[in-house]
Amino acid sequence: MPTTTPAAPTSASTPPLPPGREPNDCILYEKYYVCGLILEKYIAMDGPRGSLGMPTSNEKVLPDQVGRVSVFEHGSIYWSPSSDAHPIRGRIGDKWGQKGWEGGFLHYPTSDELRNPDGRGLHQTFQGGSIYYSPETDAHSIGGLIRDKWAEKGWERGTLGYPTTDETGVTGGAFNHFQGGSIYWSSSDGAHPVWGAIRDKWAASGWERGDYRFPASDEFRVDGGWQQEFDQGIIAAPGDYVYGSESDPILEIPTVTFEGRSTLSSQTPDSDGPENGEPPTGPGLISCTGAGSNPHNSVHHPGTIDTTIKVKCIGGRADMAEVEWNLYREGFPVTFLPLKTLSNLRDKNLAAAISLSRCVPGNYQGIGKVKFTLPAGYTPRVSNWMEVAGPKKYISCE
Repeated sequence: MPTTTPAAPTSASTPPLPPGREPNDCILYEKYYVCGLILEKYIAMDGPRGSLGMPTSNEKVLPDQVGRVSVFEHGSIYWSPSSDAHPIRGRIGDKWGQKGWEGGFLHYPTSDELRNPDGRGLHQTFQGGSIYYSPETDAHSIGGLIRDKWAEKGWERGTLGYPTTDETGVTGGAFNHFQGGSIYWSSSDGAHPVWGAIRDKWAASGWERGDYRFPASDEFRVDGGWQQEFDQGIIAAPGDYVYGSESDPILEIPTVTFEGRSTLSSQTPDSDGPENGEPPTGPGLISCTGAGSNPHNSVHHPGTIDTTIKVKCIGGRADMAEVEWNLYREGFPVTFLPLKTLSNLRDKNLAAAISLSRCVPGNYQGIGKVKFTLPAGYTPRVSNWMEVAGPKKYISCE
C-alpha cells in the first residue's frame, strides 16, 4: 500500500477504522481515513494538495453493499470491484447525483473526468452511459443506442455538437436534443438523427406524437435534395444544405451508356408485342446507363457498408440488364454480388446492392460490369460487357 504523510497531525483520540479495514489499508488525514484503492487514486491525484482537497468523511460502504466512497472538499472517489476507483466532481458529479448516483441507470463511473478533443468540454464514462459537459450546454447524460449513433456521427465534433438535454423517455422510445439536431430512438426503428429543415418540418407536425411518428432512417441524399423516412411517411428537404449522413461533398458518379436505335416504324410493335395495351416500342433511340453509388455506412444496419449499381433506360422499354457488382477495399475485393438479371428497364433506376457486414476502416469502391439487351427491332440489340466503377470513398467505421 502506498504511503504519504498526513496533512496534519491526528487527533489524540484516533477514530475507528471504516468497516472491514485493517490499519495498513488506510491513512488518517486529520480525523478521516482514506483506504484501499480509493487511497491509491487519491495519492495519484496529489492527495490533500490536489484538486479534491481534504477528506470530509470516512470511507463508506454504499447501499448496494458492493461499492465504497470517500467524500472530499471538492468531490468524491467511488470504487466498485467492476469499475475500479474514479473521482467525480463538478457539474458532471451534480448530474450523476440527479440521475441516482450509482443506483441510477448510469451506475458506477468507469473513467476519470476527461478533457474532450475540442479543448472546451469534459466527459466521464459510466457503466450505463456517459455525461458530457460544455460551458454552453452544461452537463447531460447520454447512453445506449442514442450514444452509439452520436458516436457514429462524430461525437461533439460532428454536426450534432453537444447534447442539450438528458436522454428523455417518450411513449415508445427516447431522445436526446443536441446543439445541431436530435437523435430519436424507438424499439421498432433503432436510433436516428434528425436535423435541419427535415427536423423543423417534423417538429411542426408534432414530433413523434404527430402524423409521421418516429424516424425510421437517417437522412439520405436524393436528386434535388435530401429525404428521411419515418414510420408513417417521408419528409423531403430540397437544396444542397449539408447535414450528417452524407456530409462529405457529393461525388459525381461516372456512368456507362449503351444506345440502340429502332428499325421499326411507329406503327410496328416489337417482337414481343405490346404489353397491357402499351404502345409499341419505337421508333427512336433507347439510351441505357449504368452507374455505381458511393460506398456508405448503412442507415438501417450500423456497422455495415452498402454499395449499389443502378441501371435505367430512357426512350423506351428495354428487356434486361445483366449485372455483376463487387466491393473493393484498398484495391482488393472484399465481397461480391453474383450475376443478377434486372428485367423490364424503364426511365427509373433499378438497383442491385451488396453489403459488407463487418466494417473495417479504409478506402472503398464498387466495381463491376453490366450488359444490356434491348427489344427485338433495335440495333444493336445487345451490348458488350461494360465496366462500371463507382467513386472511391474513405469510410472510418466510427
